[in-house]
Amino acid sequence: MLYLIHHHIFALFIGILCWSPSLSAHDEFYPHHQEDFESLTRLRELQGTVLLITAAFLGILTILIYFGFQKSKKEPDEPDESVQTRLSTAATAAAKTAQQVRSANGTISEAIEAALATYAEASGIVWRTSTGVKGNTVRCKIGSDIIMLSIHVDSDTEIVRLRAERGFPYEVNAVVELRVRRNRE
Repeated sequence: MLYLIHHHIFALFIGILCWSPSLSAHDEFYPHHQEDFESLTRLRELQGTVLLITAAFLGILTILIYFGFQKSKKEPDEPDESVQTRLSTAATAAAKTAQQVRSANGTISEAIEAALATYAEASGIVWRTSTGVKGNTVRCKIGSDIIMLSIHVDSDTEIVRLRAERGFPYEVNAVVELRVRRNRE
């Protein structure tokens, strides 16, 4: 698609160049009319003004580019430790909440909803629980974090796995996996 746009622009440019009417001029190179001398005098007078305006424009452009690069250097290259700590703390609290709900004979849906609400609360975000969680795995976005929560139940073990990711500009994640051996009754 981009190739076609560039191709059309190039063809339009060539067409304009070929279409322009031919230019005609005097045979002599030096000025020989009174109007030609007056325009040369006026041109010399404007030359200083044009140079001044060009220098001012280049100066302003240089300053803008300089400040643009300075601002981009101030952005952190590596994630702040507080982001990693917040992800880990919120993920751990949410996984423990899911485990507690399951230990109290709650359903997997209830455990997932409680874990998501706990994660949101630990992150300082208001979360409205939904009653439509089906299955044992959910992926959602809370604030700017992406949460993947799964609860798997085997015959004697229950695994709560929560992965929290923070994308651009950091690429930070935290993974919490809790295993609980269930008693057979």
